[in-house]
Amino acid sequence: AKAFRDYDTALQHIDKAVSLDSNDSNAYISRANVYRFKREYGKAIQDYNTAIGLDPSNPKTYFTRGLTYSEKGDHEKAIEDFDKVILLDPNYVHAYNNRAESYTAKSELDRAIQDYDKAISLNPNFRWAYGNRGNIYLNNGEFDRAIQDYNKAIAIRPYSFAFTGRGTAYFYEGEYDRALQDFNAAIDRTPTLPHSYIGRGYVYIEQGEYDKAVQDFDTATRLDASNSHAYYGRGSAYSALGDVSKARTDFNKALELGYDNDEIEDALAELKNMEKNG
Repeated sequence: AKAFRDYDTALQHIDKAVSLDSNDSNAYISRANVYRFKREYGKAIQDYNTAIGLDPSNPKTYFTRGLTYSEKGDHEKAIEDFDKVILLDPNYVHAYNNRAESYTAKSELDRAIQDYDKAISLNPNFRWAYGNRGNIYLNNGEFDRAIQDYNKAIAIRPYSFAFTGRGTAYFYEGEYDRALQDFNAAIDRTPTLPHSYIGRGYVYIEQGEYDKAVQDFDTATRLDASNSHAYYGRGSAYSALGDVSKARTDFNKALELGYDNDEIEDALAELKNMEKNG
């Protein structure tokens, strides 16, 4: 609440600045930034538009408008703005990184990788570009390449998402001890990320530590009650423990939240077999 009061106070001051000089592009940019932080994206974009009309050569204004479009889910317009940034300043590293994020959201992964490559060539210490490119490799099943990128990101400066990504890659490669170390590291750094608990929960299942798995999936559901993977994972742990009722409840919840229908059907069929065979 205090933050929003501070935003409102800032808006009052900026409104005065705009009224005193309606040709001050920086005042419109400042007000747009506040609207963006308040997630009032339409108002933010209006002010960025005005600022660009007053000063069409400032790449940073296009960049922040691009971020705003991206945050509101309009990746086509975000890409157009990042294109403009790069036209004005071909060495604007963050524009390549953020354009790649928008390409990723549009499933244009080859273009995204090209942009991450470019960002890294401009700044070899740009950890986010390594981590983001690692995410694409992870989702493509290229686990060794993903691990290489996460290694580089972590070597530059460790952060939780990179540990979670690398832990997931290790998990899929069957290196459960290494995966566990990475998920632990992610949770120690940021104990509010549900994916880290989900990943660690699956490791515990593979290691036969089903009670620990349930605890991690419990935490994940508390952090994100709409995460279908947390319910599916907990259902799998309950199934391994022989608790058919709780497993069925979680599998059905995962299905309701959009988890893969075929996997749920297989899991529920396995529960029926368990009931038949006692």
